[in-house]
Amino acid sequence: MILRNSIFFFALFLLMLCSNNTYAETPVVGRDSPVIVLKNNFRITFSGLAEFDVVAVKGLVSETTVERKDLQIKSKKELKPAHLVIVRRAQNPDILWEWRKNIIAGKDDKRNGQIILLDRDGNETLKYAIYKAWPYKWIWPQLDASDPSPAYEEIHFYAEKIEPLAAPGLRKSLQVIE
Repeated sequence: MILRNSIFFFALFLLMLCSNNTYAETPVVGRDSPVIVLKNNFRITFSGLAEFDVVAVKGLVSETTVERKDLQIKSKKELKPAHLVIVRRAQNPDILWEWRKNIIAGKDDKRNGQIILLDRDGNETLKYAIYKAWPYKWIWPQLDASDPSPAYEEIHFYAEKIEPLAAPGLRKSLQVIE
């Protein structure tokens, strides 16, 4: 019995080891070539701002308001605002901080933007359109004299809507071959 369990867990371990990320390299049937979308190679832009360095983007979500009445669930046609978080290395105040200061001063400074994912060669593979976003919260790094890791800051945005868009170079590879 112990031997059977050991063999089972060893086989499970080998299966997990062999299947780790192999799906990303597997050709997709019906397409010209596989398109590998990497989550670690991207750019982000907002209208009127120069491109800026970002370490991570969180909160790429599209959500519809749901209403419960009389044991029935109904979807409203309105979208919930998206809560987007951009993480970057701490730096001197820049154009993003100027945008935040406009919001603090009460100006209606909503901007559209894009998050662009790139393949290994730097070609666009996928875009996310961000509509009417504005920075509502800025979190500076936690300081700790015993921690030698880099300092990061988070910038929180509200956006009316986020939606995926096909990148120009991706359209051909998404066509189905019959």
